[in-house]
Amino acid sequence: MKYFFLLFTSVLLLTSCTVQKQTMLKNAECSLELGGKNGLPVIERGVWRNTGNEIFSQSGPITLGQWLPSELIDVSVDSSAVRWQIKKQRGLQKAECSKIFSDVKVTWRVELFDGIPFFRTSISLKNIGVNESAIKWFPIWAATWRLPNAQATSLHTWRPLSYEPLDFDLTSQTTQTLFSNLYSSDSHGVDSHVPFWQITGGESSIFFSLAWSGGWQADFVEKEKGTNFQVKLPPQETQLTLSPDESITGPYMYVSLHRGKDPVQNRKEWLAHREQAASMFYNKPDNWSPFLYNHWYSCRFDLSGDYLQQQMQAMQGFDFDVFVIDAGWYNGVGDWRPNQQKFAPGEFEKAFQDIKKKGIKTGIWTCPWLVEIKNEHFTPDIEEPRFYRKFMNAYALDLANTDFDKTMLDHLDLMKKQFPVDWWKYDQELFGDSSRAGKMKNVIALQNSLAAARQAYPHLNIENCMSGGRMINEFTDQIAQAHWIRDGGGNGYRHARANIKEALGAAQFMAPQKIQRWTNRPNELDENDVELMKFYCRSAMIGGWGVSADLNKISDKQRNIIIKEATYYRALADFKTSLKYDIFYPQAGNDVTGIIFYHEDGEQAAVLMYRWDGQGPCTVNVNFNHLPNGEYILSNWDSGDQKRIRHDNAAPHILRLDSNQLSTIYSIARAK
Repeated sequence: MKYFFLLFTSVLLLTSCTVQKQTMLKNAECSLELGGKNGLPVIERGVWRNTGNEIFSQSGPITLGQWLPSELIDVSVDSSAVRWQIKKQRGLQKAECSKIFSDVKVTWRVELFDGIPFFRTSISLKNIGVNESAIKWFPIWAATWRLPNAQATSLHTWRPLSYEPLDFDLTSQTTQTLFSNLYSSDSHGVDSHVPFWQITGGESSIFFSLAWSGGWQADFVEKEKGTNFQVKLPPQETQLTLSPDESITGPYMYVSLHRGKDPVQNRKEWLAHREQAASMFYNKPDNWSPFLYNHWYSCRFDLSGDYLQQQMQAMQGFDFDVFVIDAGWYNGVGDWRPNQQKFAPGEFEKAFQDIKKKGIKTGIWTCPWLVEIKNEHFTPDIEEPRFYRKFMNAYALDLANTDFDKTMLDHLDLMKKQFPVDWWKYDQELFGDSSRAGKMKNVIALQNSLAAARQAYPHLNIENCMSGGRMINEFTDQIAQAHWIRDGGGNGYRHARANIKEALGAAQFMAPQKIQRWTNRPNELDENDVELMKFYCRSAMIGGWGVSADLNKISDKQRNIIIKEATYYRALADFKTSLKYDIFYPQAGNDVTGIIFYHEDGEQAAVLMYRWDGQGPCTVNVNFNHLPNGEYILSNWDSGDQKRIRHDNAAPHILRLDSNQLSTIYSIARAK
């Protein structure tokens, strides 16, 4: 069997395979000049088309050891000139270069998207020999890039789960290593990272992301001639053996090119580039900001027919957009029928119909890669060595050695037929430290199945949970409408602070609409503490907001607050679509953090502000740098106060939290 990474993508895009004799990819924004050094392929440089200015250039040698594991390197390596072939496809241009090393054909690819300074790279290996070939580690890309007129000074990324921003000083000329083990964004109790990063120097920035749901590693060191980097799957995340005539394509690395020092504009462009690429590959719902209900943090596995009926009766007035049934509804993992001990015959199915009659989308939780085993009856499709997930009392399936694409589609067909769901939440760990096929093939099998699901159900909203934020990467971001960025069953002030911190961090590399945060069991809070209740609701409004509670236990006072805050949340949704926003953290002299969303009309903005630590009244100086100068109306959503102001980008505006306030919302709009 041959493994083709994201086969559906390739089939969708390919329209022509005309080979041209040229060594340049170009669109209206930029060009990439391709060449070789010492017989190895490189991207020689990137250039802005309108000015001719250089974006980056390949400034140092690349060794064969950076491209290939040692077992593929022999003394007979072909050092002849590198020959690139250019193919035009719908929406992009693809360049390919192939060479043979120790009976393995290596193919490098660079694909430039039409109309935007955005490209992706990938590498394929094919065993053309007669014996099996063991691949110790798998290359993703290697280069030494020099930014124009400046040394790269900063490498920026984020920690997984906490989403704490991290900056590494490249001027120290020591190697900086970014990585994640097993899953693409898992902490594993060590200082790992998400597969998104930026290199900045002077007035240039280059943003990277990996479309890979497994472990990875990226090494960076600043040298005299530029930033040398090597991105790969390390040995423990590869575990690859290729049979004769077998081929495999590794992770895509996406690269976004930016000029200028405006981080807000650069981030907007980065997010927009990625969304444009995703829309090329997949038909899917637009990004949106639904108001969700999910029972998980209120009753967990103790869901029942009575509980479900009570929630349906109590949800009137909340105006939820999506009602998600989480784990605990089924007979057992793999037996995806309503639990006969919890629900009367037909009761579960009727609940979905009744919810849809109210105009609310229905959602369901599953983990189709796990199955419960009874009476020690292990079938051949169970992974070996066995990976047991105690939390689900289930074992992982062998994804790579079965037709898991069909398994996935059959599963979703069943969900759609049994319960006409609009929203699918997928979840749970599924990779062990070792397996029959090895980690790399398992990750590809998983991603191919999810790509098949995305293609088969273009109107289905997909929520990427995967054990609470442990598999966030460019691929899962392309197929999903929402990410459950972190588990957390607490509530109140402490959980609100975590919501804010995590969402502000995640919003630096993901569209806000996709960042899902929760208000859990608000009935456990003091119903007379109005400010805390508002603070807790608003802590989840940076991204997508959901409530997880027994709705019957919420007092009328709390209910009214939630309903009012939901109107604010919906109003803020209009500001998020532009992908243009500025994040601010507490500074000396103030105790406020928050986010400024700029409306796509260019003449409005909204500000979510949160108190962090201090007491008493506090203020923050806010610069609406991305609004044109002029006369504006500044509105406080809590007090209803409005005042006419003169906005000048050279002068900040003072926004205030009163002594009793934990949060507030302002908006500013050009005066008519």
